[in-house]
Amino acid sequence: MNLARGVDRVMARLPEGPTAVKDEALRVLAEDGEVNRTIGATGAQLLTDLVDIDRLRIYTHCNAGALACVEWGTALGVVHSLSAFGPTGLGIRR
Repeated sequence: MNLARGVDRVMARLPEGPTAVKDEALRVLAEDGEVNRTIGATGAQLLTDLVDIDRLRIYTHCNAGALACVEWGTALGVVHSLSAFGPTGLGIRR
């Protein structure tokens, strides 16, 4: 869905020329990356609030990372965020 919406946004700028198309594509990329990182951080925080982190095991079964979304991913973005914030960033105990 994200890809289809992004393509639609970019294609809508075609009449304005190549610079407008490129600028819109870069906006789509930046917005998607920001949203994915927010989803990841929110999900990581929720997991640390609800689950004993020492017992946490995560399984995903989908194109959950960069294959589905820009750079960070959505579902897999939670895993990235857990890893990136480390033991102190989210209050994760080890």
